[in-house]
Amino acid sequence: MGRIFRDDALERKFIDESYLVVPLLAPDEIAHLRQFFEGQHPDRLSPIYSTGLSKDPGFRKETTDRIRAMCDPHIAKLFAGYRSHHATFIMKEPREQASDLSLHIDPSMTDESTFVPAVNLWCALSDVTVNNGALHVVPGSEHHSASVRPYTGTGGLVIGHPFNDVRPLLKSKYAVDIEVSAGEAVIFSTKLLHGSAPNLSAERRIAFHCLLTQEQAPLQYHLMTSPTEVETFEVDESFFRTHTLGTRPVEEKSAGVVKYDLESFTEADVRQSPYLRPVHPTIGSHLYRKISSLIGRRS
Repeated sequence: MGRIFRDDALERKFIDESYLVVPLLAPDEIAHLRQFFEGQHPDRLSPIYSTGLSKDPGFRKETTDRIRAMCDPHIAKLFAGYRSHHATFIMKEPREQASDLSLHIDPSMTDESTFVPAVNLWCALSDVTVNNGALHVVPGSEHHSASVRPYTGTGGLVIGHPFNDVRPLLKSKYAVDIEVSAGEAVIFSTKLLHGSAPNLSAERRIAFHCLLTQEQAPLQYHLMTSPTEVETFEVDESFFRTHTLGTRPVEEKSAGVVKYDLESFTEADVRQSPYLRPVHPTIGSHLYRKISSLIGRRS
């Protein structure tokens, strides 16, 4: 299937810990992207807002192009044969308990029986702490997610993991909070269970996100067409910049329909998993991230 990172130490750390924190953008690059976003959105928005869910395909394309122009040179240095696409700004308005984002996974973008699952790159454009919307992830959960993770309808809803009944347990005992400085990026598999805290601070929390796939991997779009069936479509790079996600394509070629049946974890399944590890209560997820980040910066 191939490797993800050019650097051997980063590759090992990503496999061992399920995510990485790396420096990505310079201060002027951060300022450029923030200025663009704020200029387009001067007024207050919904508690949590993503440009990727805009109904204007021209605007979605413009934001993708802006983000990619800034981060693609850094991606080329960091990743081994990967391309970016489907880039979005993700913003949380201040003092908004409703900006909490529950644990979830992201859609499958390629044939994961042949190619490495797509990778998320999430980059902070302001300092991010638990108080203003830090990401939290469940290391090891990617091993239990399905290789086909379809959209279920408009609004970007995705299924494909067995954790619906045990998410409160995973969040309280197994999730790691990831605090980062502006310009740092969190990198993790689209199969990894992740979410984010609400923004309770006095300022907007602004970040951007883009999906990365192997250059040779054909892109796919998976859509749930019935409670037990998923249809796969062969798409090109422009599809995710223009199509309303969660709706059925009209012109794209269908690669067929497959039966779909997900398992459901119990608390016993979580405890017996060889991949899931509870966060040590005397360390705590916040300090765990700091130790992890310091090790990563020295590698």
